[in-house]
Amino acid sequence: MKKLILIAGMLLLLASHAVGKTYKCKDEEGNTVFSDSACSAVAREEVKDRSGPSDATIEKRAIKGCLSYWKQKKPYLNSSDVRIEGYRFQWVSVKKAGARRLLHLDVSTKERTNPDMEMRAPQRLQCLMLGDGVSVNTYEYELEP
Repeated sequence: MKKLILIAGMLLLLASHAVGKTYKCKDEEGNTVFSDSACSAVAREEVKDRSGPSDATIEKRAIKGCLSYWKQKKPYLNSSDVRIEGYRFQWVSVKKAGARRLLHLDVSTKERTNPDMEMRAPQRLQCLMLGDGVSVNTYEYELEP
């Protein structure tokens, strides 16, 4: 019986690993059970999902996506050396879309045709990230106050 419960627990763990959070619970008999839904008031412990990318990876992908987006809109960014001077994320409320992350990206550029030229003063580029936190919003949006 214990072997069956152990196998069932392992199967639940493997199945819920692909979905997201996994909860480690104790049933009425004190056996350990894994579930993708929260446990009852009985002793519970949330097992952290380690299958997704780290926050640093998500930020790097967001910055790369934002820079690519602006290179399409501003041709001089394609013909320049670009240096990222700084960035920050801010949570904003978008009408008809809810909470989204807004990326403020400060970049300096230098024309490749003139290598002796100094970097231009940094300019701020902004990208509204979609719900996945990585993809750049390409449609018009309006922020709520």
